[in-house]
Amino acid sequence: MARFITLRISLSSFWGACLCTCSFWAIYPFTLKELQLPLAGWFPFDTTKSPNFEIAYVFQIYTATLNGISNISIDTLMSSLIMVICAQLNILNDSLRNIRLFAEAELDQAGFTNVADRDEISPRLQYTMNRKLVECIVHHRCILE
Repeated sequence: MARFITLRISLSSFWGACLCTCSFWAIYPFTLKELQLPLAGWFPFDTTKSPNFEIAYVFQIYTATLNGISNISIDTLMSSLIMVICAQLNILNDSLRNIRLFAEAELDQAGFTNVADRDEISPRLQYTMNRKLVECIVHHRCILE
């Protein structure tokens, strides 16, 4: 749950930064003495004249906003994928730590009682633990993919 809240805070921070940056770029040309586009660029027409300036201005603000939204999407996607991978690694870690307990529970559920003492491992329990280990290896490979 804490990671989800951290992801929410990151997403809100990215949106705030994007909004501020695009707003400042939109306001910047109007703070100068002469009209100038917010971002440097080459256009196949003269941007100092009236309809051309507005077209180039709208184009630059629109594409800068789209670029900011794309960056937010990519950053939050990467954060989300890292969060999912961490959760899968925690599940795999738990499976490996408790492999004997899970194998004993599976054998108990199948109707085999007294399969192992605390100090000894029966062949049936060993076989079940080996199968659980193979499942963990497959899980690990799936995480890597």
